[in-house]
Amino acid sequence: MSDELSRLWVHSFEEDVRNEKVYRPEGFALPLARGRETLDLRRRRGAGMMAPGPDDRPQALYSGWKFDGRRLSFPGSDDVYDIVELTENKLVLKKATP
Repeated sequence: MSDELSRLWVHSFEEDVRNEKVYRPEGFALPLARGRETLDLRRRRGAGMMAPGPDDRPQALYSGWKFDGRRLSFPGSDDVYDIVELTENKLVLKKATP
């Protein structure tokens, strides 16, 4: 796994384009929002995707993840994403087609 991927990523929905989701590393200057989806890829267990719940507090969508060098998936889910772009300051994901 690359060092660039191993971090906490915050969804920068303002930058999303069509079916691509853009994430920025924790601490990146993003506009204020009520809540943002996060991807915790710092470790394998207990990490995964979180999103704001009905009361805006983060709730786990997925626990755990797998990376095969090109695709990111979440065990127990059909969601699989292709990594379109990965740099130190940007992660772009596109839902993979079967």
